[in-house]
Amino acid sequence: MQDERITPVDVVVLAGRANTGKLREVSQEEQEALIALNGRPQVEYVLDALTQAQLTRGIVLVAPDDLEGLVRPGIERVPATEGMLGNLKEGLSQAQSDWVLIATSDIPLIKPEMVDEFIRACWSQPGASVYMPVVPAAVLEAFHSDMKRTYGRVKEGRLTGGNLFLIQRQLPDYAWKRAEEFVAARKSVMRLTSLLGVGFVLRMLLLPPSIEQLETRIGQLVGLSVKAIHSTCSELAVDCDKPSDYAVISAILRTQAEQEK
Repeated sequence: MQDERITPVDVVVLAGRANTGKLREVSQEEQEALIALNGRPQVEYVLDALTQAQLTRGIVLVAPDDLEGLVRPGIERVPATEGMLGNLKEGLSQAQSDWVLIATSDIPLIKPEMVDEFIRACWSQPGASVYMPVVPAAVLEAFHSDMKRTYGRVKEGRLTGGNLFLIQRQLPDYAWKRAEEFVAARKSVMRLTSLLGVGFVLRMLLLPPSIEQLETRIGQLVGLSVKAIHSTCSELAVDCDKPSDYAVISAILRTQAEQEK
């Protein structure tokens, strides 16, 4: 990837999660993507940002029939299937660009300029097959003191991952197989340790690895080059997946709406 190849990319929005978790306490919507924030489905904020960005083009919305009403010019809906990886594969199969931006439906605070900034940052660091943003804990804590996130400790400090990804559309079969193994093992410490390697996990516990070391290890495991993009855009990492998130994000959106009047 070189600067002269900075052309708009297709986007896949993953919106297939049923509202059966903690957010059921604040909304009875059947789909999490349709949970209203300040009077609008949360996925609508995401779609607005993605359609208004300069470096995006067609959007593939992977979602159940309930979201058909959100389809508009530039947005194509394909039915959600089983699981996150199944939905990702379905979305990528409908994309046309060589590189595809992946977004979840629960990051309603993102803005068009943040999307463009992330894509440009990826293009500026060629050589990887998968890019994802990482945001320092200090940045998120300064953004909103009540925002609770899960952080990982690395040599550079405490970081959390964002919910945008830039990936090559055509990934090898072995990478999908390894990704499926990680998804299946994500809730089991023993299985994750087995995948990462006992030696690597022990070293992590004794001395936090650098981001580069993590990139290298994950790349070795999935057979792809992975790159973390440092970002100061808190909004990329602010997803709405529990009642406390709902309350904070709703308040932020109300304030933004009042300021725009």
